[in-house]
Amino acid sequence: LIVGERGIFVFVIFCIIFSAFMFNKITVLRYRTLLIVLFLYIFSVVLFASRGLSGKLILGLTDWNTFYGIVSESFLNYSNPAVMEFGAVFVNFNVFYASAEELPFRFGETYIRGIVSTFHLLFHGDRMLTTNEEFNYMFFPEFAERGIGWAFSSIVEAYWNFGTFGVFAVYFVIGMAVSTLERAAYYSKFSFVHLVYIMFIPVILRFHRTNFGLTAWLFPVVFAYLAYIFYRILSLYRARR
Repeated sequence: LIVGERGIFVFVIFCIIFSAFMFNKITVLRYRTLLIVLFLYIFSVVLFASRGLSGKLILGLTDWNTFYGIVSESFLNYSNPAVMEFGAVFVNFNVFYASAEELPFRFGETYIRGIVSTFHLLFHGDRMLTTNEEFNYMFFPEFAERGIGWAFSSIVEAYWNFGTFGVFAVYFVIGMAVSTLERAAYYSKFSFVHLVYIMFIPVILRFHRTNFGLTAWLFPVVFAYLAYIFYRILSLYRARR
């Protein structure tokens, strides 16, 4: 929170909400709920607007007047998600599309790079660049060398692999997978599927501005499996008591 990383905060809030109301569906949207949502959104905007300033304020490198002036000046601009969360994605696509004719298609290579990189690390001692990192070094090298990354785009990745057809095909497959998981979680009692469902919420929220790496499928499944094993152990412990 101090460095302005609101993504984790948003992911946690969404996971809590979906977990709490997975079996007790929301039927009435109360004004208090809307006010809480509005407050959380305003808080996230302030958090992002103060990015890089909160640490300086704590260390005494800036004062409250400067902090308030910068945050208040940029608040309205950062309140529009089209400028930030969605705008970055389309900027990246335009940057990539301008050079698209010079870049060969990858034909699905980026979608398996995560698991291939894992074996590369185990057997060769180093990992491969992620698709996001490759994009940054290709188009924003001056920032990449300083350790600053730009948001990627799942649309760019689909286009990079299969062209225009790939954008529709990839999103169709993802949509089918998500809808299948949605139905499985909705029509069944609590099981491993529901923990997978919860763990995939952050993936769905940020997938549009990143690449299809291990965090998009392997990590959520592994974490859900570990959580379910822990749940089963606690259930057996309670039964024996």
